[in-house]
Amino acid sequence: MLAGLLMALASMPGAASAQTQTQYPVQESNLQTDKTAVRPGEPITVTGGGFASNSNVTIRFDTAVLGTTVTRDNGTFTTTVTIPANASPGSHTLTAVGTAPNGATRRLTSTIEVLGVAAARGGTLPRTGLASTLPLALGGVGLLGIGTLAVVAARRRRSGSPDSPVAA
Repeated sequence: MLAGLLMALASMPGAASAQTQTQYPVQESNLQTDKTAVRPGEPITVTGGGFASNSNVTIRFDTAVLGTTVTRDNGTFTTTVTIPANASPGSHTLTAVGTAPNGATRRLTSTIEVLGVAAARGGTLPRTGLASTLPLALGGVGLLGIGTLAVVAARRRRSGSPDSPVAA
């Protein structure tokens, strides 16, 4: 009789819906990124879904908060955040934390690799050294001109001197 009572309770519609409304533990899934390897100071685009519509989602790099975004009506988001300039090389975790449609906490994670050299602003290497290209180029052209004049003058002296052999 006890078994029959338990089966009857389990088959009741109210019992099943009460179990699905409370989602514990936290819902976890993968966070999508446009890159798997980044340099410190470089932007990365993250995309996720399964959140409550128009709700806040916090993006973290390990434990540091990189930013907050708001989900669309369908519970998805796409945002760009910047990896901290002081991030150490190696494997790190990006996390998006927000509220699921049922009110539970939803957490999306992704592992990224931080490379060892910081990204240069503007995508170019930093300039180190003097801006001496133009003076050095002009000096080189001047030395070539002097050398050419010296060779021409030496040939004229030889061809005009009485000791030089005459071609027959």
